Amino acid sequence: ANLARWEPGHGRFRLQHPWKQYLKIGTLARECAYKVDALSSYLNPHVQPVDEMGSRVEAACRELSTECGRVLKELALATRKMKRPKPADAMVASSRAAADNLKLVLDTSKWDRQRLVELVPIAALAAVLLEIAETTERIADAVVELSSKAHFKSADSAVSPEQPSPPPAAALPVSSGGA
Repeated sequence: ANLARWEPGHGRFRLQHPWKQYLKIGTLARECAYKVDALSSYLNPHVQPVDEMGSRVEAACRELSTECGRVLKELALATRKMKRPKPADAMVASSRAAADNLKLVLDTSKWDRQRLVELVPIAALAAVLLEIAETTERIADAVVELSSKAHFKSADSAVSPEQPSPPPAAALPVSSGGA
């Protein structure tokens, strides 16, 4: 008993809490963080899109990164509050659409061989973003699986990162004197 005193309380889960699922989510989150770190090496604020094709790729990349960020925020909030998130397919539908849009832009773009050196960073950036989108989908699946295994509360009220927190309760008036 003395050797196990470091172990956290098991609460309502007893010894059946899905710790392995938390480890899986942590591993996926770490993998996503590595990819975001790799993405930052391709971002250079001094390099501007070279033409209309570069602008289209940039816009598609911005849309995809925004959608992935929204999904990750929503998943983090659902996990923190222990509430069931939306189904994974519904949650990542917009990021999947943004990824498809980016793939379409890359496929329909005309790659000029003379400017290939300028275009390689754009293509690499798009490839890393697409990998981040795939990892985000896997994280969403893992969080939905965790919520069912850990019996998270049902999401009667929508769990959304944009949802404002409730205002603080007003202080009760203090009566002076009187019996």
